[in-house]
Amino acid sequence: MFAGAMLIALLAVVILLIVRLSIGIMTRAAAQMNIFSVGFPIAILLGFLVVLFFVLPVLQPRMLQL
Repeated sequence: MFAGAMLIALLAVVILLIVRLSIGIMTRAAAQMNIFSVGFPIAILLGFLVVLFFVLPVLQPRMLQL
């Protein structure tokens, strides 16, 4: 069960990690801008979109397989 749950959550975690890394690079490039105040809502929005478009279609076959 744990391995199945990790496979389901892995896609969302990897995409959110890439979003956080890109926000960190933007912060280093434009230090005078307050990227973190914009980055948190962007991460939340992309988290919802990742779950809706990428994780939900994969969820049903994985659950049936488990």
